[in-house]
Amino acid sequence: MINREAARVALKSVDYSRLLLEFAAAVLALPEGKARRLEAFAPRCLDKRAAQVGQLAAEAAGGDAPARHRLRVAYKRLRYALEFFAPLFPGDSLRNYHQSASGLQELLGRLNDLAVAGELTAEALPGSQGEALCCWLAGQTERLLPELEALLGDFHLQAAPWRTQ
Repeated sequence: MINREAARVALKSVDYSRLLLEFAAAVLALPEGKARRLEAFAPRCLDKRAAQVGQLAAEAAGGDAPARHRLRVAYKRLRYALEFFAPLFPGDSLRNYHQSASGLQELLGRLNDLAVAGELTAEALPGSQGEALCCWLAGQTERLLPELEALLGDFHLQAAPWRTQ
Protein backbone atom coordinates (compact mmCIF):
# COMPACT_ATOMS: atom_id res chain seq x y z
CA MET A 1 0.00 0.00 0.00
CA ILE A 2 2.92 2.34 0.62
CA ASN A 3 3.95 2.09 -3.05
CA ARG A 4 0.44 2.91 -4.23
CA GLU A 5 0.34 5.97 -2.00
CA ALA A 6 3.73 7.08 -3.29
CA ALA A 7 2.47 6.61 -6.86
CA ARG A 8 -0.67 8.65 -6.09
CA VAL A 9 1.45 11.45 -4.66
CA ALA A 10 3.78 11.39 -7.67
CA LEU A 11 0.89 11.44 -10.16
CA LYS A 12 -0.72 14.38 -8.37
CA SER A 13 2.53 16.35 -8.28
CA VAL A 14 3.16 19.56 -10.15
CA ASP A 15 6.25 17.99 -11.76
CA TYR A 16 4.21 15.16 -13.28
CA SER A 17 1.55 17.59 -14.54
CA ARG A 18 4.27 19.74 -16.07
CA LEU A 19 5.82 16.69 -17.74
CA LEU A 20 2.50 15.75 -19.33
CA LEU A 21 1.87 19.30 -20.52
CA GLU A 22 5.36 19.65 -21.95
CA PHE A 23 5.10 16.31 -23.70
CA ALA A 24 1.70 17.19 -25.17
CA ALA A 25 3.08 20.55 -26.32
CA ALA A 26 6.06 18.84 -27.95
CA VAL A 27 3.78 16.40 -29.77
CA LEU A 28 1.52 19.21 -30.96
CA ALA A 29 4.56 21.19 -32.13
CA LEU A 30 5.65 18.41 -34.48
CA PRO A 31 5.35 19.39 -38.12
CA GLU A 32 2.20 18.17 -39.80
CA GLY A 33 2.82 15.29 -42.09
CA LYS A 34 1.34 11.90 -42.68
CA ALA A 35 4.20 10.04 -40.98
CA ARG A 36 4.19 12.29 -37.90
CA ARG A 37 0.51 12.64 -37.15
CA LEU A 38 -0.49 11.31 -33.75
CA GLU A 39 -3.46 9.49 -35.26
CA ALA A 40 -1.04 7.52 -37.45
CA PHE A 41 1.56 7.02 -34.73
CA ALA A 42 -0.79 5.75 -32.03
CA PRO A 43 -1.99 2.59 -33.81
CA ARG A 44 1.58 1.70 -34.79
CA CYS A 45 2.72 2.12 -31.18
CA LEU A 46 -0.20 0.10 -29.84
CA ASP A 47 0.31 -2.60 -32.48
CA LYS A 48 3.94 -2.90 -31.41
CA ARG A 49 3.01 -3.24 -27.74
CA ALA A 50 0.25 -5.75 -28.51
CA ALA A 51 2.63 -7.80 -30.67
CA GLN A 52 5.15 -7.91 -27.81
CA VAL A 53 2.41 -9.13 -25.49
CA GLY A 54 1.40 -11.81 -28.00
CA GLN A 55 4.96 -13.03 -28.45
CA LEU A 56 5.69 -13.10 -24.72
CA ALA A 57 2.35 -14.77 -23.94
CA ALA A 58 3.39 -17.69 -26.12
CA GLU A 59 6.71 -17.90 -24.24
CA ALA A 60 5.02 -17.60 -20.83
CA ALA A 61 2.62 -20.45 -21.64
CA GLY A 62 5.45 -22.83 -20.67
CA GLY A 63 5.09 -21.46 -17.19
CA ASP A 64 8.45 -20.29 -15.88
CA ALA A 65 8.51 -17.26 -13.60
CA PRO A 66 10.98 -15.11 -15.61
CA ALA A 67 8.83 -15.50 -18.75
CA ARG A 68 5.71 -14.51 -16.80
CA HIS A 69 7.56 -11.48 -15.40
CA ARG A 70 8.57 -10.36 -18.91
CA LEU A 71 4.94 -10.74 -19.97
CA ARG A 72 3.82 -8.65 -16.99
CA VAL A 73 6.18 -5.85 -17.98
CA ALA A 74 4.88 -6.02 -21.56
CA TYR A 75 1.28 -5.76 -20.34
CA LYS A 76 2.28 -2.79 -18.21
CA ARG A 77 3.75 -1.05 -21.27
CA LEU A 78 0.65 -1.83 -23.30
CA ARG A 79 -1.59 -0.55 -20.51
CA TYR A 80 0.35 2.72 -20.23
CA ALA A 81 0.17 3.23 -23.99
CA LEU A 82 -3.57 2.52 -23.94
CA GLU A 83 -4.06 5.06 -21.17
CA PHE A 84 -2.02 7.67 -22.99
CA PHE A 85 -3.80 7.26 -26.33
CA ALA A 86 -7.28 6.62 -24.88
CA PRO A 87 -8.64 10.05 -25.90
CA LEU A 88 -8.03 9.14 -29.54
CA PHE A 89 -10.12 5.94 -29.27
CA PRO A 90 -13.28 6.58 -27.26
CA GLY A 91 -15.72 3.80 -26.57
CA ASP A 92 -16.37 0.66 -24.63
CA SER A 93 -14.08 -1.58 -26.66
CA LEU A 94 -10.96 0.28 -25.56
CA ARG A 95 -12.15 0.35 -21.95
CA ASN A 96 -12.84 -3.42 -22.00
CA TYR A 97 -9.48 -4.13 -23.63
CA HIS A 98 -7.74 -1.93 -21.05
CA GLN A 99 -9.53 -3.64 -18.15
CA SER A 100 -8.56 -7.03 -19.52
CA ALA A 101 -4.90 -6.00 -19.88
CA SER A 102 -4.93 -4.53 -16.36
CA GLY A 103 -6.42 -7.72 -14.91
CA LEU A 104 -3.74 -9.80 -16.58
CA GLN A 105 -1.03 -7.48 -15.35
CA GLU A 106 -2.39 -7.78 -11.80
CA LEU A 107 -2.55 -11.58 -11.92
CA LEU A 108 0.96 -11.74 -13.37
CA GLY A 109 2.08 -9.49 -10.52
CA ARG A 110 0.63 -11.91 -7.98
CA LEU A 111 2.44 -14.78 -9.70
CA ASN A 112 5.66 -12.77 -9.66
CA ASP A 113 5.22 -12.07 -5.95
CA LEU A 114 4.88 -15.81 -5.33
CA ALA A 115 8.04 -16.51 -7.35
CA VAL A 116 10.02 -13.90 -5.45
CA ALA A 117 8.66 -15.22 -2.13
CA GLY A 118 9.83 -18.69 -3.14
CA GLU A 119 13.31 -17.42 -3.95
CA LEU A 120 13.55 -15.49 -0.70
CA THR A 121 12.27 -18.46 1.30
CA ALA A 122 14.80 -20.80 -0.31
CA GLU A 123 17.54 -18.28 0.46
CA ALA A 124 16.47 -17.60 4.05
CA LEU A 125 15.51 -21.16 4.94
CA PRO A 126 17.81 -23.47 2.98
CA GLY A 127 17.25 -27.19 2.67
CA SER A 128 14.38 -28.80 4.50
CA GLN A 129 13.75 -25.75 6.73
CA GLY A 130 11.78 -23.93 4.07
CA GLU A 131 10.53 -26.93 2.13
CA ALA A 132 6.95 -26.76 3.40
CA LEU A 133 6.66 -23.05 2.68
CA CYS A 134 8.22 -23.44 -0.77
CA CYS A 135 5.75 -26.24 -1.54
CA TRP A 136 2.84 -24.07 -0.40
CA LEU A 137 4.03 -21.17 -2.58
CA ALA A 138 4.41 -23.51 -5.56
CA GLY A 139 0.88 -24.77 -4.93
CA GLN A 140 -0.47 -21.22 -4.92
CA THR A 141 1.27 -20.61 -8.23
CA GLU A 142 -0.17 -23.80 -9.73
CA ARG A 143 -3.62 -22.78 -8.52
CA LEU A 144 -3.40 -19.46 -10.40
CA LEU A 145 -2.03 -20.82 -13.70
CA PRO A 146 -5.41 -22.00 -15.08
CA GLU A 147 -6.84 -18.55 -14.37
CA LEU A 148 -3.89 -17.02 -16.22
CA GLU A 149 -4.48 -19.30 -19.22
CA ALA A 150 -8.17 -18.38 -19.30
CA LEU A 151 -7.52 -14.64 -19.04
CA LEU A 152 -4.83 -14.82 -21.73
CA GLY A 153 -7.20 -16.68 -24.03
CA ASP A 154 -9.99 -14.17 -23.47
CA PHE A 155 -7.65 -11.24 -23.99
CA HIS A 156 -6.24 -12.51 -27.25
CA LEU A 157 -9.74 -13.10 -28.65
CA GLN A 158 -10.44 -9.38 -28.41
CA ALA A 159 -9.99 -7.25 -31.50
CA ALA A 160 -7.53 -4.39 -31.19
CA PRO A 161 -9.88 -1.48 -30.43
CA TRP A 162 -7.65 1.05 -32.17
CA ARG A 163 -8.09 -0.95 -35.40
CA THR A 164 -11.87 -1.30 -35.15
CA GLN A 165 -12.67 2.42 -35.09
